[in-house]
Amino acid sequence: MGDSRYAHVFGRLKSLENRMLSKNHFQQIVEAKEKSQIGRILSDTTYAEDVEKLEPGLFFLESTNKFKKFMLSLLPGEKFFDIYFSKEDFSNVKLFIKSGNVDFEYWNNISPDIIREYIETGRNHFPEPFNILIPEALKIKEDSVFEAEIFLDKSFFAYMLKYTNPFWIKYIRNLIDITNFMLIFRCHNFGMTRDFFSRMIVPGGYVSEFKLGKAYTDSEDNAAKHFMASDYFKNFFKLNEIYSKDKDFAQIEKEMDNMLISITKEAKFLTLSVETVIAFVLGIEFELKNLKMILEGKFNNVPETVIKERLRETYV
Repeated sequence: MGDSRYAHVFGRLKSLENRMLSKNHFQQIVEAKEKSQIGRILSDTTYAEDVEKLEPGLFFLESTNKFKKFMLSLLPGEKFFDIYFSKEDFSNVKLFIKSGNVDFEYWNNISPDIIREYIETGRNHFPEPFNILIPEALKIKEDSVFEAEIFLDKSFFAYMLKYTNPFWIKYIRNLIDITNFMLIFRCHNFGMTRDFFSRMIVPGGYVSEFKLGKAYTDSEDNAAKHFMASDYFKNFFKLNEIYSKDKDFAQIEKEMDNMLISITKEAKFLTLSVETVIAFVLGIEFELKNLKMILEGKFNNVPETVIKERLRETYV
């Protein structure tokens, strides 16, 4: 059902979609021989003002920050943004748990300073849900950094599912299934026991924990057959085939992203609804990810053929 709050947003986002990067844009950037050529390609896109900041990390940081500020100004108070942008905080808290004294290049609400203040003074100034999660994670860390990481991973997905829009729930539940599917092969690769794997399973997807356990104990060639509860089970068979053939995790991750992009596109043409906003935000996320991957590849002299093989599908 439409919502008048999004009436003025729909036209604006559709206009911005026309300036997003197509597959042709990405191909041209990969083939560009000089930085100036990349600048010309991006000059007609939303990244026009950032073309001089083509060092990959800085470009990504600047572009991400600008996008966040734009969306918050476009729809101030939108509850979806509280959920979506918190993923940076979850990522940073996990980094702090692993590494201790670190600074975050990009953060939403949780800065290193307020974590340090809590550790030093016990003052808890964290917003929800971190007012509960950070103290608990730090407590778990005293016995095991690894268990604290597992706790934060599961807490992240649980928090994502707090936003109960049907399209978003579908996206996150499929992301959970993808995460667990990848977990099967990573744990197999390291020779982990089923009990170890079971402790790492992220609950909340379409595939039950029982089925995940069956997938783990079955042969690697048959793991996908236990994912029939997913609407995208054919994608899992394709992923299984890639793994069984040559264990190419880079190719698997590419196909996983393509699967998520295809889900995102399902909400692309809905009007006067938050789904329009969600789809656009996710579309930009994948666009930036693709662009960062290309720029990092070129910056590190990765061959063009390899970069092209890693290119994801595009939102437009």
